Amino acid sequence: SLWWIRLNYEIPFSLTDVYNTRKSFRQMREETNEFIRKFNKIIDSLHAQELCLFEEHIRTIIKKLQPGFLGKVNYINENSFHDFASEANRIIDQLSDIVTSFKENYVKCSMKCVNISQQLFIKTDAGIIFNFSTFIESLKSVNRVSQYLIHEMYEDIAVGIHIRQVIFKDNSDKILQCWDHWLSSIDCMFEKALLVNVTNSLEQLSYIINGDIQTIPTPFLNIELCLTTNETASGSLKYTLTFRPSLEELTENLNAISQINLTESIQHFTRLCDLFSYYSFQREPYYIVINNNSMKQKLQNKISLGIENCLLEIQKYIENNWFRFRQLWEVDKESFITVYESENTDLQGLEADIARYTEVANNINNQETIVNIRMIQIDCTSFKVSLVQICHEWQQSLIRIVLARLDKDLQMISTLITNNTEKINILPKTYDEIPIYQQFIDELKVDIPRIEAKLPLIDEEMTLLIRYEIEIDYKLLEQYRSLSRHWDNYKFLLDESITSFKRIKETFKSQLQKEHEKNQTEIIDLQKYFKILGPHQADMSITIALNDCNKIEEQIEEIENDEKRLKTAYRIFQIDMNVSKDLQNTKKDIEILKSIWLLAKEYEEILTKWKTTEFRQLHIDELNDFAQNQYKKLEKSWGILDSLRERIDTFRRTIPLIESLHNPHMRSRHWEQIKHQTEKNLQHE
Repeated sequence: SLWWIRLNYEIPFSLTDVYNTRKSFRQMREETNEFIRKFNKIIDSLHAQELCLFEEHIRTIIKKLQPGFLGKVNYINENSFHDFASEANRIIDQLSDIVTSFKENYVKCSMKCVNISQQLFIKTDAGIIFNFSTFIESLKSVNRVSQYLIHEMYEDIAVGIHIRQVIFKDNSDKILQCWDHWLSSIDCMFEKALLVNVTNSLEQLSYIINGDIQTIPTPFLNIELCLTTNETASGSLKYTLTFRPSLEELTENLNAISQINLTESIQHFTRLCDLFSYYSFQREPYYIVINNNSMKQKLQNKISLGIENCLLEIQKYIENNWFRFRQLWEVDKESFITVYESENTDLQGLEADIARYTEVANNINNQETIVNIRMIQIDCTSFKVSLVQICHEWQQSLIRIVLARLDKDLQMISTLITNNTEKINILPKTYDEIPIYQQFIDELKVDIPRIEAKLPLIDEEMTLLIRYEIEIDYKLLEQYRSLSRHWDNYKFLLDESITSFKRIKETFKSQLQKEHEKNQTEIIDLQKYFKILGPHQADMSITIALNDCNKIEEQIEEIENDEKRLKTAYRIFQIDMNVSKDLQNTKKDIEILKSIWLLAKEYEEILTKWKTTEFRQLHIDELNDFAQNQYKKLEKSWGILDSLRERIDTFRRTIPLIESLHNPHMRSRHWEQIKHQTEKNLQHE
């Protein structure tokens, strides 16, 4: 029509209606192109999987928009077109909203998965050193927060998926399969997010435990080295080197973080495909898949190895730095002190041992209090304090030995002075007491150098106790202060006693000589009495004679006892005593005389016995032996001996007659003849 106008031609009548409505057609064409472009834009924004999902929606819309896709005008009128265009725009906008919402939800799911992968279950603040309980609580707190936030994001994802699922729930199986494929991608994305979270968490833990290739780990965990005290069955204390927390507890908890805690953190998440899929995927739960992941297992092994290496270095540190002090807590102090006391170590050795514990305590204090070993910081403060305290206890135990020795020495000297002072004042009163007192004095003289040698040792013991500021009992201190004065008084008293004892010995010596002279006089008097008035007359009664013999023997015994006493006394003074032989001669004479009187008594008794014995019962051999033996005993020239000798001699001459009469061949006529000649009435039977 434009060219017709330019050529000044009129528009044909048949085209007049079209020409007059040309603007309306142009507008309808633009509107049609506009909603077709919008529709094409939606189609272009969908990738293949989404096209599959929205296939039925697109087909439905295309069917409704079919009039706009034809190559010729097929509209009834302009108003009808506007209704069509409005409906087309509404349907396309509705699809656009669904697609946009679907895509935005996918983006949100992706972003949430990214956030999930970044919301680590294990996070630590760099440069901060935790104690064990704080570290565990910090990890638990981080884990709780991460679990809460991840669970919220998981719920948001699930809600978004559920909303989108409603759109396709009534679609064909093909669409539902497409839905499952799309859901699988979301499920895998969530699984990967959890895996990245877990592996990054383990990498965080591995980094603080092992460091990296270029740097060693910096300490983040403080543990305390200490001594624990246990009471044994005997009541003594036993010390054990331990860590607080223990290395076993530390290992168990750190390994549990990497192996158990992370698993527990993700095991409650149900797979999205199990919640929203229409067909079963037969997939294992997230936590099983992640636990079987090689990267996770490699990190866990690396963490375990790092912990093990750290513990080995800690053990090596303990052996190199602290085991040289192990005797302080391993040796039973009570038993050792008992054996040490029995060895009776001299004071110099004891003082050296006491000083050695001061040196040991200084060496302990010179050890580093805070030691960094890989990711562990060891605080040795408590351990060092305990060891220094044990050194002090050992030192005090040895000092108590010195104190006990001081007390023992002072008590010994004090008791010696007290007891000996009492004994020194008791001077001897008899000869027997002189050697005892002399021995006592000699022992005291020997003790003087021994005790005086102890006095400097006692001074050294007191000096040592004062140097170590040991509290000493007031009585013991006073006893020490007065020791020198008491000792000097004791020595002076001993010297005075020795002088007095010498005077007493001279007095006893003079008295002994007088007693010896008296003893000799008694011997002479006894000898004279025996010679003059002794029982050696023949006309004395046997009983009286024996009594006199017994009395003389008693006198001799008394003189002998006195002589023995005097001999003992002379030996005390180391003097030889002149012993008279007269007493022994008199003793022998009285023994012989007494035996003679006993012989006479025996003779009379036997003779009387024979006279009353039947003649046939007499034993001639026995009579003969008796007569011969008794006769030989008679050698002295005493009257009793002469009389007894004559009687026995007469008896001896009678024995042959008795022997003849005792002949078994004697007859009665023989006895009658004897009776006639002797004019005696004899009983021969």
